[in-house]
Amino acid sequence: MAKISTHIRRKVLELAVALVVLAISTQSFGQVMVQGLHDRERELFNLINEARIAPLAMAAKLNMDPEKVLADLPELKDILINGLPPLSENEQLAAAASGHTNDMVENAFYSHTSSSGADLAERILMTGYIPASEAETLGLAAFTNYLDPAYAVSIIFENMFRDELNPNRKEERAILSPSFEDLAVSIGAGVFELGYNYQNAYVATCVFARSKTGSLENQLLDLVNNVRKDPRAWLEDNGVDTKKLLEETPSLDALLSEGAPPLTMDEALKTAARLHSSDMAENNFLGNDSSDGTGYKTRLRLHLGRLPVETGETVYGIEQSFSDDPAKLLPVIVRQLILDEVNDIAAGGSAILLNRVLRMAGIGIASAISGTSDISLRSLKITCDLTSLDYLDVSPSFLLWSNPPPGSPWQPPVTGPEFDPLPPGSPWSPPIEPPYEGSFEEQIGIELKRLIDLARENPLDMAEEMGLDPDELLLILPEMTPILLDGVSGLIEDTTLFDTAYSQARDIMKYGYFSTESLDGLGASDRISDAGRGELTNGIETIGSVATTAAAEAGSLARVLFEARFKDELNPGYEGVRVILGADLNLSGVMVASKALDEEGLAGGKYYLWVMDAATGGTDLASNANQGMSIAVESLTSSGLRRSWMARLLLRWGDDGGEERSLADFRDVKKRPSRVENGLDNRQRLVY
Repeated sequence: MAKISTHIRRKVLELAVALVVLAISTQSFGQVMVQGLHDRERELFNLINEARIAPLAMAAKLNMDPEKVLADLPELKDILINGLPPLSENEQLAAAASGHTNDMVENAFYSHTSSSGADLAERILMTGYIPASEAETLGLAAFTNYLDPAYAVSIIFENMFRDELNPNRKEERAILSPSFEDLAVSIGAGVFELGYNYQNAYVATCVFARSKTGSLENQLLDLVNNVRKDPRAWLEDNGVDTKKLLEETPSLDALLSEGAPPLTMDEALKTAARLHSSDMAENNFLGNDSSDGTGYKTRLRLHLGRLPVETGETVYGIEQSFSDDPAKLLPVIVRQLILDEVNDIAAGGSAILLNRVLRMAGIGIASAISGTSDISLRSLKITCDLTSLDYLDVSPSFLLWSNPPPGSPWQPPVTGPEFDPLPPGSPWSPPIEPPYEGSFEEQIGIELKRLIDLARENPLDMAEEMGLDPDELLLILPEMTPILLDGVSGLIEDTTLFDTAYSQARDIMKYGYFSTESLDGLGASDRISDAGRGELTNGIETIGSVATTAAAEAGSLARVLFEARFKDELNPGYEGVRVILGADLNLSGVMVASKALDEEGLAGGKYYLWVMDAATGGTDLASNANQGMSIAVESLTSSGLRRSWMARLLLRWGDDGGEERSLADFRDVKKRPSRVENGLDNRQRLVY
């Protein structure tokens, strides 16, 4: 009976948690997590690297005393003062991290051991990554109602880093360890049993590792150079009758007598070799052509940025158990490669590893789960790319062509596979960056700025385009005649004005009011001065908004927002300061933000807000139209967004027993800085 009661209580609690989550969003908590946590993973990744690069600076950010940290951890003095290199991303480690995070979320546990009993090393090996060292750090942030994912990341990271700076720590450090080169971060969210309660929680898995691949590649190069140094002795040690070999293949006499110069590892060649090995491992094939059909000579040409006189490539594949050390296979692999090559030469083929002309090398080793049904096997793929020291003298522009245009002065000096064409969409093709069009909101902002400048330069033309009578405007706005007839110069983008516009747009969206004054009663001029630009004069701000329930083009929305403001300024009864037609203004910053609409009748729609700050003075950055533009897109909870100039908006503080404050009381908020400046820990959400 006790078991049944416990089960019922658990189900009731799970239902209650589900209802709380439902109040936050109509989607499941896991779905919201998937949509919103990828950026949070990047934040945690960057925080870890920031802490590695400057540990004491990060400690100071977390309100820790750097001097005390140094005193408590004398064994880490060098690392704390000089830092460590940042860690690199790795897709295989990412698979291990995300797999463990998903396992913990789906099975509601929190441990370094997976639900199947696998430890970290086993989970990493199962991705094909060959670790020389590895470590894992877990983090968890629990909550009962709502916790902003970004704030959850800050909590998780701070706990991780403080733990690493704990002088009583017994475990090996990860963030501050020089033993690692790669990092993967995965964040998930679910319901966990913590003590006797079930709570929502964000959980993070951080996998640190250093690959053995680089060491294996260097070992392989050393083994090949050992053969090149004295091929005759090596062949005899491996059971080859060199006397009989020379009788059958006299062309080998110079090689066996004199050997070949050592190969030097080239970074560009190594990158090309690693990419091809990864391609073979991931797509389970073995060959000199890439999975898309690109030939090896084209790959080398594009990676080197020049044309070697002579090139060569050899590839090799083998499967082994995850538990076996790949280093023990290298002598076997080199023996097989050399013996095969000698047999090829004897049969009339060409030398590659033993080619005396080829002096530069790139060796790449990649590993993946075997393509067979036996998941306990690792598939190793090896690529050895070699080139001569000499290069053909051709135009650099030629290297960007897979096939030079007919009649080009840069026709290939030789023909054949050296210039094999690139298949369409090949990853080896030189990247062609598409013109940046910006996000939807940024496109609105760019179009707004364009329309404003057109209106300033030709006010009457713009008015006529909007259906207004230019002659009538001249009659009813005599004080504006010079500006209407001659126009004024366009506005220059200014980064400080963009920052102040962004700050105001963010606050309007977050706190649900509609005003050019901030919550503490400051106007645009005061905010500009507080931002360190006290030399600017005539600081002014204009704002506008539109809500739409149907899909609309950025240009159409920009036009609606612009025309509403411009018509206001052309109204003879307009009592405000004109911004679009402000003759004294020469600087501006435009910000566009949006929020989803969930309220009845507007579900699926969006609310767009634009804020423009303008002033007079010298710019801190005169730049192109895209600079000074940015985008803030935030999602609302199920409470939705009402038109704040029509509705009475209430703000509930989570630690004040449900105290409600109306729009009229907002200016008192700044008297409580802990809730505004540090708001994520105390502020809950907007309600009506």
